[in-house]
Amino acid sequence: MELLLFWGVPVVFAVLGFQRLLYRSFSKFICVSFAAYLGLWTEKLIAPVFGFLPAAVSPFQSALTVCVTGAVVFIALFMIYSSLNPKGNHYVFPQWVDRIGGALFGLFTGSILISFVGAVVCLTPIRTALPLGLSAESVQNRSTSNLMAITRTVNFFSLQSGRNKACRERLSELFENAAAVAEEEHAKQVLDEALQNGETPPPGAADNGDGKKKGMLTNVREQKEQRDREMNK
Repeated sequence: MELLLFWGVPVVFAVLGFQRLLYRSFSKFICVSFAAYLGLWTEKLIAPVFGFLPAAVSPFQSALTVCVTGAVVFIALFMIYSSLNPKGNHYVFPQWVDRIGGALFGLFTGSILISFVGAVVCLTPIRTALPLGLSAESVQNRSTSNLMAITRTVNFFSLQSGRNKACRERLSELFENAAAVAEEEHAKQVLDEALQNGETPPPGAADNGDGKKKGMLTNVREQKEQRDREMNK
């Protein structure tokens, strides 16, 4: 299924690019590329802005930051392109250049877009229960590969190639944090369901080697009991 998504979406965009021709496909490619780039690599800087989120939504903070930033950048760049060509004039290229170039940039655009969406999904707690039999690890790996490709390209042309390693490490850190939060949220859900049904909760997550467990049910139970005591004061 991952293969179908990560190739099917780009192929659809390639067909659209073939129809829209080179200039329009290239403009969308630039908008999507920089939206994905800035959405990901400004997350650490912009995330504190979303610190007002309630506790129930806080696990989605990183994904929300990346998504909102990317959307704002895309809209801003799209408006700039529109202002540069307010009448929608078509830049004339040879027919074969228009068609093949449009399809090629459409393919690139679709690849970046589906990778960005995949990364955002993997930054949320729902990564533990993806639909259609999707594997979070597989989606994460494919998204990382494509997003790092555009990152290296942008860094190269902006003379920032030295940041490539730091960018990859930061993306891995974001995914690791998201996986830990997803385990914790899943443990909370299992515990709440068990307590509501008057059942004994199942064992927690696997031991990580130091005798403690990520998303450990005993920790969740202590947190729930503490919240209950605070509410009863």
